[in-house]
Amino acid sequence: MEEAQLTLDNYWEKTLVKNYLEEKLHLQFTSFKGQSEILYEYKDFDCHAPRPRPTFRYDIKNHFKAGVTSINNMKGVVYWVSDAQKAKAIEKFVEQTESVIKRRVHAFLESRDFSCCGVCEATIDEIIKEIYVSTKQCKQQYMEIGHYLTKSFDRDFCYYMAFEVFAKKLCDIQSDFLLKNNPSAIIGKVKPKMREIFENFCQGQSHLKTICKELSESLKKSANAELSELKQTLLREILQSHPDLSTNVTKVKLIDKVLLSYIENNSNADLVFNFVMSFVRDPDHAIRGYIRKKIQEQSKMLEDKVEIEKQSIERNIRRALKEAEIDVPSENVILLNSWLTKFTKQVSTSFKLNEDDLNCFKDFDISKMADFNVEVGKTVLKFLEDFHEQSNGIESQLLGEMTQELAKARIGCTSQCPICGCICDSAIKDHDGLHYSTNHSSICLGPSNYFYSNVYDDEGKNCIANEKCSELMKLTTGFKEVAELAKWDLKKGEKIRAFWLWFIQEHRETIEERNGFNFKEDMRTWFENIIQKNAAIESLKKNDTFY
Repeated sequence: MEEAQLTLDNYWEKTLVKNYLEEKLHLQFTSFKGQSEILYEYKDFDCHAPRPRPTFRYDIKNHFKAGVTSINNMKGVVYWVSDAQKAKAIEKFVEQTESVIKRRVHAFLESRDFSCCGVCEATIDEIIKEIYVSTKQCKQQYMEIGHYLTKSFDRDFCYYMAFEVFAKKLCDIQSDFLLKNNPSAIIGKVKPKMREIFENFCQGQSHLKTICKELSESLKKSANAELSELKQTLLREILQSHPDLSTNVTKVKLIDKVLLSYIENNSNADLVFNFVMSFVRDPDHAIRGYIRKKIQEQSKMLEDKVEIEKQSIERNIRRALKEAEIDVPSENVILLNSWLTKFTKQVSTSFKLNEDDLNCFKDFDISKMADFNVEVGKTVLKFLEDFHEQSNGIESQLLGEMTQELAKARIGCTSQCPICGCICDSAIKDHDGLHYSTNHSSICLGPSNYFYSNVYDDEGKNCIANEKCSELMKLTTGFKEVAELAKWDLKKGEKIRAFWLWFIQEHRETIEERNGFNFKEDMRTWFENIIQKNAAIESLKKNDTFY
């Protein structure tokens, strides 16, 4: 890896760095001011080759530079500190942390007598512990300066800077007390120890992020599974209250229920006509609306049970977090897997990390991650906050999902007869064979582009399978209707339901106006037997009476 110092005074170099920072790391800044210098690392650079991904090394002496710490495989993270306020905040953190450490270590060394026994490995460990505790005490100061830093400025880097400075300052701190004990040898031992602490810290932070992310996803899946199970329970209860929605009831009977539910309780002729015609145009939509209405009738029960379930989920998670914290305090030497096992068992979730992650956690001491309970606690509480917010509209979502499930199970095939518009009787969406129906209405109600009154004669009130009707349809309708005719099993002499006959009689004038024709005298069979509304309703209830 060759290293060179570049001055960003040409457009291409500025653009390369600017694009990398903005597009890859989502950092935003207006422009480069003056001749900002960076350390730019590259390998076998060739201006004609594909543009390499730049990396930057942070220079603590100049906070106006961008940089990356390459220690512990942390390459690729750019920290852009572009104004004096941010730089000052970092310096303040380092200075205050140094001051705290100096006081603690100074007090520690004064309390020991090294004239006889010298400095042993245990003493070095104690010194390092003082440094580590001091760093933790300054954490709050970092939180305060965090407002001045960009999002990409990782906490690990602050710790790294602090430890680097601490290692150098330790020479000054110990010089007054340890001159006889070879300070150089001590600092030689201390620096690797400090580096090990930092590496463990960074490793712990990396694992902690993985845990928090996976734990959040696992809790989300667990909550969704609970709500999904609740949805199935609610569906069963709704089917018990409305047996006509169950698969034991034929599709034809369900259609009759849809028509009956509106007509039976509505005396406005215009509204009835509009509803029936909308049903003919789109029976699938009408059936879904009926199912949704029946589910909404149970909305109070649905809301109550969803609220109880939400509270139960939140209560279980909070209890699990509390019990896990009690059983696994952060100062104890307990393996991470123990905490995970304890917590996930409490929430009854199948939280699992992949095999590689589990191997990493196998021998990783939870005591080396001082923020474990705090960070995981924050993750769980953040999940609960998001869950509470997102679940505010869960009732409406469940209502839609239940409508979809019932509609999918009950409606089946949605193909419509090209002549009268009735829906196929099959409860299977993609069934074999031709479409069929026992509920044909009339060509005068259907979607046909043309209407000829002379197809209606004494051969059949419906005329769906009438030879004149079929031939005329082939001659006078568009290609789509002709193609659809071949997919339907239309039998000659099929009769019309009493309901449809009543509807045509009741709304004769409106139908004539809609289609621009008059029923002729030779179509008297349509009006020989006058059907009353009560009889039409009764035919829907019994699913019989044909003419």
